[in-house]
Amino acid sequence: MTVKNSSDQRKPNALDWAESSWLRWIHVALWTWINPILTIGHKQQLTEDDLFEVSSNDECNHLLNRLETIWEKNIHMDTWKVLIKTFWKNWLFSGLILLPYIAAKIAQPLFLKEIILTINDNSRPSHAGYLYACGLGLSAVVQALIHQQYFFRITRIGSHARIGLSSIIYKRLLSLPTSSMIKTTTGQIVNLISNDVGKFEELSISIHQIWAAPLEAIIVFVLIWKQIGLATLFGYGVLLLLVPLQLIFSKQF
Repeated sequence: MTVKNSSDQRKPNALDWAESSWLRWIHVALWTWINPILTIGHKQQLTEDDLFEVSSNDECNHLLNRLETIWEKNIHMDTWKVLIKTFWKNWLFSGLILLPYIAAKIAQPLFLKEIILTINDNSRPSHAGYLYACGLGLSAVVQALIHQQYFFRITRIGSHARIGLSSIIYKRLLSLPTSSMIKTTTGQIVNLISNDVGKFEELSISIHQIWAAPLEAIIVFVLIWKQIGLATLFGYGVLLLLVPLQLIFSKQF
């Protein structure tokens, strides 16, 4: 009797198919690659065989090999530096798609301002208001599309870091001598995989906010300064005062 692997019965990964060519970018942008699963789930309860095959980019062996290749060349390098050298292209791409998201987010209030001015000023051409309204709607659409793409991709990178590090830990544990295994408790291993590795996943998800938040704050500061002048400093002063308060409360709770 032969035992069939459930993965052999699954369909090829649709995301890999959509990302294999730039001509299929619309499937990635609009998430149509996931429609087959949604269609089946709408008709009946999903089973394991209804899912796609695991993407080759998400497999443990692939991620383990990527990390080990970098680690063997840089034995004394810190873990976070190894992760950066391994996944820097993925992080760079996710950061680049965040730029139009910030632009669309800032453009929305500017379009709204122009719409209000057009309504209140009869001397302005009426078609200008329609153009600003179209710009407002377009910026909202762009913001919605990019936000979901960014969150999906940055979360995927975080899971790649967690899976890769967990695989390395598991492989090293299997190669340890018995004398070393006796000194290592199960609690230490569980804490290392669940807590310590999880921190790198959390860092991966929020890493772009380190530069995106200040950039957005500076742009908004300039725009507000042009409108209300010196009063902008008082508003930002209140925000800066909240930073130490948040640090205090985070340590207390």
